[in-house]
Amino acid sequence: VAQHFARLFNRATTQVGLVNPVEVVFLPCLVYEPPAAAPGDWERVEETAEGEWEPQPAKEAAQDGQEWFVAERYLPGVFVKFNNNKGYVSPQRGADVRYGSYAEAAQAFSHFSYCHSEGECMVIDLQGVTRIDKRSKQSLLLTDPLVHSIRRSPGSEPFFGRGDLGSAGAQAFLCSHRCGPTCRALGLPPPTQEELRKLGGAAPAATPGVSTWDLLDG
Repeated sequence: VAQHFARLFNRATTQVGLVNPVEVVFLPCLVYEPPAAAPGDWERVEETAEGEWEPQPAKEAAQDGQEWFVAERYLPGVFVKFNNNKGYVSPQRGADVRYGSYAEAAQAFSHFSYCHSEGECMVIDLQGVTRIDKRSKQSLLLTDPLVHSIRRSPGSEPFFGRGDLGSAGAQAFLCSHRCGPTCRALGLPPPTQEELRKLGGAAPAATPGVSTWDLLDG
């Protein structure tokens, strides 16, 4: 889901003629099967009660004969949290701003996923590192996103796991988010009072100073 909307977003920011748009890239998550341990292999070293270190034999394979693990490529650099699933958005301007153009693009991407799914879902919890190459091309390398499934039956199980907060999570983001140059260039409409009321049920935004909860007053 995240990679699908990233492709659409990157295509759209190029087509509207944004100058040096930030490319959004999600790292692929791969499943690995480690090689079986051979007799005599050692898995780790542990400290004994006497304070000495002894090698421990490798564990036997699982009963079904298979062991698996999931991993992503290592991301060197400063790891930045751009938003979360409960309404936090990183500052895009002001004294506390960090990675301003990247933060603005990250929030625009979450807004874009909501609009271009026609309110069905939202890609959120964006985190990762920034990149700029020798040609000054800017990229966001992101990992471990969450998705809010918005139009599901009340009381039904989340489509995307425990972090999927549904319409409440989407409302929390939209109340915290302020549209910037990328949103405006892409024609993404700010949420209306009626739209926020229909989403309903979110907790107040987590970031002071960037809330639009005044839309819900009265």
